[in-house]
Amino acid sequence: MQIATKGWQANSFLTFYTGSPVNVKLSSSNSGNGEVQDRVNLAGDAYAVSHAFNTTGKYVSWFNSAAFSTPTAGTYGTMQRNLLRGPGFGTVDAALVKNTGLP
Repeated sequence: MQIATKGWQANSFLTFYTGSPVNVKLSSSNSGNGEVQDRVNLAGDAYAVSHAFNTTGKYVSWFNSAAFSTPTAGTYGTMQRNLLRGPGFGTVDAALVKNTGLP
């Protein structure tokens, strides 16, 4: 009976990552420089969302889209580079091992 109850070992490790930087940009050259890299104006709290599935259940809202606005034509947006962070990520790996010696 000792062969079945002795020699067990449990192992685990956790890994957590912060979210990647997110830059909200326009899909056109609002500033007139032709680079199509213009940032938007931040006009509210970008994180004011519930992080719940939308009504169709297809995606999760991580940012409040109402917090962004288009800058006046010919100007650059006021939002800083890498101001927002996407969702973080975590993993848990575990193993249960039975060590049995040979006779």
